[in-house]
Amino acid sequence: MHLSSFPAPAPGSQSAPPDVAGLSLAQIRGLEAQASRDKQQRDWETRMVATLPQRWRLALLRRHANEKTQDLFTANQNLLKTVSRIRSHFDGCALEPGFTYDDLGQRAEQFAKRCERLVLRWKQPSQIRSEIESFCKTNGVQPPNHTKDAQVIARAVSADWWRRTLGSVHARHLETCAIELGFVHKHAGLYVSDEAFARRSRQLKRSAAILAGTDAISEDGEIVSMEEIAKRSLANKAIRRAELMTRARGIEEVSRQHGFAAAFIVVTCPSRMHARGSKSGQANPNFDGTTPREAQDYLCSLWQCIRSAAQRLSLTYFGLRTVEPHHDGTPHWNLLIFATPNDLSKLIALVREYALRDNGDEAGAQRRRIRVEHIDPAKGSAVGYIAKYISKNLDAHGIDADHEAAPGAVPSETAARAEAWAALWGIRQFQDFGCPPVGVWRELRRVPADEIQQAPECIRRAWQAVQRDGEKRADYGSYFEAQGKPGCTRKDWSTQLHKENDERTGRYGEPIGPRPAGVAACGHVCRSARKRWTLQRRARASSPWTRVNNCTHPLPANEPGAGLDPQNQPSGVPDFIPASWPEGAPPFISSPGLAEYPPNRPGRQV
Repeated sequence: MHLSSFPAPAPGSQSAPPDVAGLSLAQIRGLEAQASRDKQQRDWETRMVATLPQRWRLALLRRHANEKTQDLFTANQNLLKTVSRIRSHFDGCALEPGFTYDDLGQRAEQFAKRCERLVLRWKQPSQIRSEIESFCKTNGVQPPNHTKDAQVIARAVSADWWRRTLGSVHARHLETCAIELGFVHKHAGLYVSDEAFARRSRQLKRSAAILAGTDAISEDGEIVSMEEIAKRSLANKAIRRAELMTRARGIEEVSRQHGFAAAFIVVTCPSRMHARGSKSGQANPNFDGTTPREAQDYLCSLWQCIRSAAQRLSLTYFGLRTVEPHHDGTPHWNLLIFATPNDLSKLIALVREYALRDNGDEAGAQRRRIRVEHIDPAKGSAVGYIAKYISKNLDAHGIDADHEAAPGAVPSETAARAEAWAALWGIRQFQDFGCPPVGVWRELRRVPADEIQQAPECIRRAWQAVQRDGEKRADYGSYFEAQGKPGCTRKDWSTQLHKENDERTGRYGEPIGPRPAGVAACGHVCRSARKRWTLQRRARASSPWTRVNNCTHPLPANEPGAGLDPQNQPSGVPDFIPASWPEGAPPFISSPGLAEYPPNRPGRQV
């Protein structure tokens, strides 16, 4: 008899034993067989979802319970397909969906030790690198992308590198599954799943605790808390928002001086990249499994094609771009573009043409794929169009409601979820184009006044524009004009960032390389005022002094380090290289740049 012919109890229900009085032997055996099949069914369901997070298990079993009232065979097939699809995201990456932060740390330690053993096994750096790259790919991780073998090896034997890499891979796989399971939309988890938002919140709390317990010590003895430094930097969302608004106002002022027109353009992805409907939150039957990172890559390639076409037509334009998620996590772009009226119409035509190349004939594509709004200066400022998108995705300053969220959502939380979305998928939220580099703008603020007295006119004008003095605010428009005019390429801006080589070694024993040291123009260099700082963890309170807890006891014989004299340990050799290695240390250990591998530093220098 077919399995679906028998009624199945709801998951977790305890069916009462049937009354067998008056039943024939055949009927009793039939009930026993049915009970056996029910138990097998429940055991199979439990095994299928055993390794999944609890919320996923409950959702899948709830969906399966509803489906099997119609047809048990079809319900089982659907559950098998769904779980197999979830498992496919984790196949080959040696991670489980239910891994915690501590589990990832333990796996990172294991992988780092595996790579250490590869170093011991092979002699040539090229052989070691090849084995490490193969090991990374086998476990679903992209190998370190560096030209030198030593740089790759140094990262592969670092548990910290593995922890960061595995954490990113695991989080993205989890979120991909959460999107497919329906945990990311306005009626469930806005922009990101609740689990992803909770992970990001915990990460920010850990970072805040580290900053609060870390001091920056300058070369002249000044001590500053990293927590205070973060509050005065772009890590402070209010400061970041203020800088973005300053730049937006300056860009608009330049456009007015040159008689440019403005347009606000919204570009979104094809429907196949959207997991859920915009209003109902129901699953989109055309969804092809595209992740937000893949959708962002699609938009970036789209913009690259538009820029290339605009360059061939010699169009002059500049502006700002913000990236924000739809309620289901699919990104879309908001473009504030300034250009001459003629160039602007051509640019809009290019955007429309390229945006509709992918499934441009689908229903609603002409209306939804690209939306253009020409800005009339008589009715309002162009900055007003972009301001709410800047604030909405930073700190929700001045925002009453998020139209992507369900009614009643708190704007500050929706902004935090948008930030968590950008951090999870590695998406840059704000960027200008066709404008002078913001790195020079920030570096000029570090240049002291006596450095610019003999500087070229362009540097002096740019320096004056970026300064704040009392009620005088920094003027990005004047900085733009001091740097050049609309249409300049990156190499044509008058003032460039000056970098000097830093010979100090970084975390992985390699030179830090070129670092900003000032600005330069016409062969003249103005150096910025910089200090060398060392990061040092603040000392914790010592344990109470007793005759027990501070006594020095010898290590057990089986404990690592037992019987070793710390004063006589070899220096410049990795901890995992035995001092009495019969064949000596591998050749790369003594190569330049790896004398300390990894470097032994009392504190991190920045």
